[in-house]
Amino acid sequence: MNAVISSLDRNYRLCDTRITDSEIILYITSTLEKLCCPYCGTMTGRVHSYHTREIQDLPISDRKTILIVTTRKMKCINPECRHSTF
Repeated sequence: MNAVISSLDRNYRLCDTRITDSEIILYITSTLEKLCCPYCGTMTGRVHSYHTREIQDLPISDRKTILIVTTRKMKCINPECRHSTF
């Protein structure tokens, strides 16, 4: 299953899977260690906080499919940038 996720987007990996009679839950996280600030262009690896997003996808084999995606809010390390987080 992880090969399927990484073939769709190499920047994500499948951390866990829960399958019941009625639903499939896929836990996904980013593989990128550093991100570029969209405001000033500075690369940073400093994490401000983590957030979980729950996305309901199309059913698979008549089972409700849910993606649990862990996202990060990053800190910009450029002191001249007007945005401290993104």
